[in-house]
Amino acid sequence: MAVVLDSRFDQNPTLPGVRDPYPIYRSVREQDPVHWCMEANLWAIMRHEDAQSILKDERLSRQAYLDSLEARTGPQPIIDMQRHELVFTDNPRHGQLRHLLGEAINARSMHDLQVEIDLLVDQAIAPLLGRASFDVIGDFALPLPTRVASAWLGVPEEDRDQIASWIFPLVSGRGVARDADTTVAANDAARSMHAYFSELIRTRRATPQDDLINGLLTAQASDPSLLTDDELIGVFIAVFAAGHGPGIAMLVNTLLALFQNPDQLALLRADPGLLVSTLEEGLRYDPPTQAPNPLAAREDIEIGGKIIRKGDAVTVIIGSTNRDPEAFPDPDRLDVTRNPNRHLAFSAGAHFCLGAVLARMEIQSALGALVQRLPQLRLGCEVEALQWIPHDRFRTLAALPVVT
Repeated sequence: MAVVLDSRFDQNPTLPGVRDPYPIYRSVREQDPVHWCMEANLWAIMRHEDAQSILKDERLSRQAYLDSLEARTGPQPIIDMQRHELVFTDNPRHGQLRHLLGEAINARSMHDLQVEIDLLVDQAIAPLLGRASFDVIGDFALPLPTRVASAWLGVPEEDRDQIASWIFPLVSGRGVARDADTTVAANDAARSMHAYFSELIRTRRATPQDDLINGLLTAQASDPSLLTDDELIGVFIAVFAAGHGPGIAMLVNTLLALFQNPDQLALLRADPGLLVSTLEEGLRYDPPTQAPNPLAAREDIEIGGKIIRKGDAVTVIIGSTNRDPEAFPDPDRLDVTRNPNRHLAFSAGAHFCLGAVLARMEIQSALGALVQRLPQLRLGCEVEALQWIPHDRFRTLAALPVVT
């Protein structure tokens, strides 16, 4: 008999817009840790150990999930775009593509990017240093990912606002539960971004520049049948998407957790060397992505005493796995010194998030600047006044007002 624990969870296990989803996650994890969500039509994996197994099991496929999604909805531009993205590619092609991309996204390019990120963060925070209050999202974080991604790739400055207007609906329309309105907006954005980047690729082939796009085109030339233009566009999308949905939420959720735990914020301010472990604990404690892209079973699979049938969709509920007491002592406590910290905020296995390095670099620089350059920074309203956006997959606020 199916277990029904909370109707909202069965509709969408990422619980978009719920102020505090963690008690619900705990209840499901304790009572039915491999749970069939009837309305969402997929399995939700709630325990850390089960999640590790699922995310590394090659009997589960993201391409097969797209096949099942397309069978239900019909062909969609957003689905076609996803088919060419690295995160939806199965092995062995996935491993081959990742290796080829490593030729362009190397240590030198990441070092140069860090210098650019620090400069852009300095530019973004400078106007805020003399203000008594501001919104961390609207006044600081929102434009930053577009500037970083554009500077790294080499997107012309005059086109960046247009790309930002496309990336948000594109990210919103590819979650666990897809409604008609977000799908229409995502399809429109997918068409526009594909057309834009196709033209940019054509232009850069004719006039190369010293940027990531040129590096990727050089990598493509060594194996054009593996890294097609559609795959290249998928990489461009991933670079922009890494900072927008999850990146902004990553910064804001961690900062809010620090405000709510002033003893931990005091530790970080006293020891900036804790910045990396603070960021990792923020990712564990209140992860920006509540579920990775779903998978579909290629054959019957047993997990946690349940049989996932061939064709069934499966997702991992990261917000639950990251607070599993079997993996994390005292899991509901924020601890900026936590070590080890084997959170799954960026997934695991072959599909560990390609954008994780970029997101970490960007948010580490931004969080460090806010905490160290504004030593009196604190929340500017009651916690109850904060509004969580009902966004599928990403747990994010509409605004984070602060006073200095």
